[in-house]
Amino acid sequence: MTGVEIAAQIEKLYKATFTSDKVNRLLVNQKVFDAFRMGSDAGALRQIWTSDLDGFKAIRRKYLLY
Repeated sequence: MTGVEIAAQIEKLYKATFTSDKVNRLLVNQKVFDAFRMGSDAGALRQIWTSDLDGFKAIRRKYLLY
């Protein structure tokens, strides 16, 4: 979470020179990246990936052996 907050602050401070294209490579989530580019705060970004993660965990739970 700290890395997302740092990237968001750098983009706000250095919008003219900071290229956020490589942030998506770290996030690996297009919805979170789109929200990041729109200027959403870290809490909103966390909610986006938390809901996706919860869905993944629900599906994964069916296949766990122990």
